[in-house]
Formats: sequence, C-alpha cells, structure tokens
Amino acid sequence: MPDIIYEQIKMVEPIRESLIVLTTKILLTMITIDFLYILLRVLFFDLNPHSKFIPEQYVTGSFFLFLIFSYVLEICLVIFFIQKWVRTLYIIEKNTLVVRSGILKTTERVYDLKNLRSVSVSQGLLGKLFRFGSVEISITSPNLLEKPILDSIPNPREVEERLKKILL
Repeated sequence: MPDIIYEQIKMVEPIRESLIVLTTKILLTMITIDFLYILLRVLFFDLNPHSKFIPEQYVTGSFFLFLIFSYVLEICLVIFFIQKWVRTLYIIEKNTLVVRSGILKTTERVYDLKNLRSVSVSQGLLGKLFRFGSVEISITSPNLLEKPILDSIPNPREVEERLKKILL
C-alpha cells in the first residue's frame, strides 16, 4: 500500500530556487557595486578635482581602472549566482529526497523519506507575495545530523502537501 502512495506523489522535475530570488540577488549586487563606484567617484574626484596630493591624470586613470574592475566583479558575481542556481537541485522521488549542490565540487545528499516526521514552510512577506519560501523537513534517523531545507523554492505549499502525503 505505501508504494502506491509513493508512486502517486512522485515528482519528476527537479526543484530549483525561485527565479524571483535569483533576479533579486543579481539586481541588488549590480546596484550595490554601481553605488559604490559612484560614491567613490564623488568623494575622491568630483568634490575635490584639484587635489594637491594626487595629479588629475592619475585620479582619472585610477577611476577608469576601478570602473573596469567593478564591471568585471559584477559579471563574475552574476555568473556565480546563475551557476549556483543551475547547480542546486532538489529532487523528490518515491521515498527519497536528493539535494545536489556545488559549483566546483558537486555534492549529492540523499535523504530517506520513509522516516519523515514533519514538514514546515516558512515564507516572508515577499515570499507570500511572489509565492516562494523554504520547506524544512524533519526526518527521524539516528545517522542524520541536520534537517534538510529546501531554500527559496517556488510554490512551497505545493511541495509541503506532496511531502505530507508521505506522512499518511
């Protein structure tokens, strides 16, 4: 009988972090780096263009290099966030939860859901508005030291309902 229940709730497609969360991380990173560039530019050059200590051509050249560095940093961070998003997967199959993560070193953790004790969802205000949140899973197992958390996933209530069917 339990095998029939597991077959009914099988999820074939992997679950990833919400696109809203990924987009927010990228936009906040870009805005922060651009703000820092503008702030440094205004403080060191625009407020005091004729400094006695540093010739103008060195200041202009150094800010051009800082601009290039800030763009390279933005591009690297955007690639990092996208790679992390692509390589972090949560897969729920029959009676197991598989968590794959890592950019350079991929780790795969398999959790047995036969001993599933409880499932809880946490959503903030933006999570409720844009339908994403985290699902925390409690499994009773003597060898399990941490609780698996499906972080910032879309439609967490749907995943919670599917996992609660295993409890029955």
